[in-house]
Amino acid sequence: MKKKDHDEKVSGQLAYISDVKVNSMLYGVLYRSPVAYGKVRSIQLPALPAGYEKIGAEHIPGNNFVKLLHKDQPIFADEWVQYIGEPMFMLVGPELAILYQLIDEVKVDIEEHPAIYTSSPTA
Repeated sequence: MKKKDHDEKVSGQLAYISDVKVNSMLYGVLYRSPVAYGKVRSIQLPALPAGYEKIGAEHIPGNNFVKLLHKDQPIFADEWVQYIGEPMFMLVGPELAILYQLIDEVKVDIEEHPAIYTSSPTA
């Protein structure tokens, strides 16, 4: 049985969320950890133009955690990164192309530690 929007989706006629534009819209681009496990020593951002901001763990009201199984999944990594690709922070601004340029200019110093591949205490 076809869904009611099937024909529009497969033909490319249906507007997707990325097609939606509104006045004063802001975009966000995540900076993700390049290492599996380590202590964040420093983050150097390029000069951010007016209207662009960094959003990180320090901006999360309350606890910086999402409860999946336990309260163990940070929204943004803070002092430690725990896996490759973990969100560390987000740059936000009005032009997506500029955000990608800014993300490419970020310098992060992470003291890499041996990765943990098991939940067993005696691996």
